Parts: sequence; structure tokens; C-alpha cells
Amino acid sequence: MWMLGDGRTLETEHDPLGGVHRSRRLSDAETAQRMLQTGIDKVDREGLKVSFDLLRLEDLIVEAGVVRSAVYRRWPTKNYYYADLLRELAGRQYPVLATSGQSSINQVRALLAEHPSKFRTPEDRHRLIVEICRLGALENFNSIANSTEWNTYMTITATLSTLPSNEDLQSDLGEALKLSEQAHIENMAASYAELAQLLDYQLRPNLGDITFQTIAQMAAGVIQGLAMDSLAAQSIGTQRFQADPFSTGTVSEWSMPAIGFTSVIMCFLEPLPDRRELTDAEIDNRIQALQHM
Repeated sequence: MWMLGDGRTLETEHDPLGGVHRSRRLSDAETAQRMLQTGIDKVDREGLKVSFDLLRLEDLIVEAGVVRSAVYRRWPTKNYYYADLLRELAGRQYPVLATSGQSSINQVRALLAEHPSKFRTPEDRHRLIVEICRLGALENFNSIANSTEWNTYMTITATLSTLPSNEDLQSDLGEALKLSEQAHIENMAASYAELAQLLDYQLRPNLGDITFQTIAQMAAGVIQGLAMDSLAAQSIGTQRFQADPFSTGTVSEWSMPAIGFTSVIMCFLEPLPDRRELTDAEIDNRIQALQHM
């Protein structure tokens, strides 16, 4: 790879007989993009540490395959690079968060694929919504607790409080994290509202300004908080209880995340007053509606 006079780099490739030929020019913008993506990939593989000492800029330059001088022209010191990398990491929507709302819908589909009749009576639908919460909460908890992406998210959040309040980086990271969290909560709230309607549940009438977004925020807080606590107390994720805490008529195996999550959801919901037994046609219609969620 060669440096050009206009600040661009020229990549090289090896042909099948061992010769070297010139490839296309790599601009400073492309160099920066490649460096940032290399940093993101490394963080996704290994996690983000509170200290950047283990994330060496020289190693990233080699891994990215870019010219050292082009990198230092963009970022005079490694701290400038790390600041931009943090902005990139904070600004993306983490899959572990983005997919957790869809997880609940997939739980319903799986349950009804085996037992479509679980929609039929009001009691069936009560058992179904509790079962969705029980299984979905534990799945979401495990996804978060075992995710390097989640650890990165929490590390950035912790880093935010250590930055000088008058620096652009603090406001940039704070805004990016807020937007990422808002997108996650909005997706969760929409999923909860659709599932509640599908199962003949509604918000309790005396909740005032409390909405499904409020519930989604609190439910997410329970799962995320327990995931953090489990770093010190592993029993939070492994302890199981044989119980029927939500009056389904069936004793099941409950985890701590499932109990906490379901408590939040069921605290704010109540069955529709005109709920009744559904016909076969109505069950089919609801199952079809579920497939499009």
C-alpha cells in the first residue's frame, strides 16, 4: 500500500503468481470508515473495556490494512479515534435490544403452533399471556446477560458519567444512547399493545398518563437491572421456583427475571370486560393476525 500526494492511499493486491499490482485508491474518508468498522468489529468480538489501554490503535491499523500516516492525519492522537469510535458504538441500535420485542411475538407463535386452542376461553388467554411473559422474560434476560454488545452498551453508559460535562463527546454520547433506548422502548411498547389486544387485555382504566411505553420502560428496567446484578450474583439467572404466582391453575418453573417482568406487565393490564369463548373462525383470524405482526 502506498501513500499518494493528495492524502489518499493506494491499496495493493497479490495476483495468483505472487506478483503485486495496484488496486483502487483509498480516500481519507474510506480509511476512517475502515478504521472505525475495524474497531467496532473488535469490540463486538472481545467487548469494550472501561479502559482503552487494551484497544491499541497500532493493532487496529494493521488489522484494518490502512496507512498509518493517513490514520494519524485524521486522528492526531488515539483519544480522538476512541472518541469517534464511542460515537459510532453509541449510535447504532443493538440487536440484543432491537429483537427483544419480536421475541415475545415469536413465543406466541410457537405456543399456538402446537396448541391453537389456547386462544379459546378467557382462562386460556390468561394462561397464554402469563406463559408468554414467563418464557420471553427469561429469553431476553439470557440474551442480555450473555451479550458482548450489551456489555459494550453498559460500558459506554458508565463512561458517560466520567466525561467532562462541557465536552461535545458527553452530549453526543448521551443523545445517541437516548435515541437508541427510545427506539427500543417504542418497539417494545408497540409489541405489548398488539399482544394485549390479541389476547383481550387492556390497560387498567385508572392509570392516568401511564401508557404501554411506560410499561415497556419499566419492564425493560427490570430485565436490564437483573442482568447487571447477575454479574455479582449468578443465582439471579439460575435460581428456579416451582410456583403459580399469577393464578393460571398450573404450577410452572419460574425464574427471577420472569417473576419480576411478569409482575410489571400484569400490574397494569386487566381482561376486557366482554371477554368470552372464541369460535374456531375467530381463533383462526387471530392466528392469522399474529403471523403479520
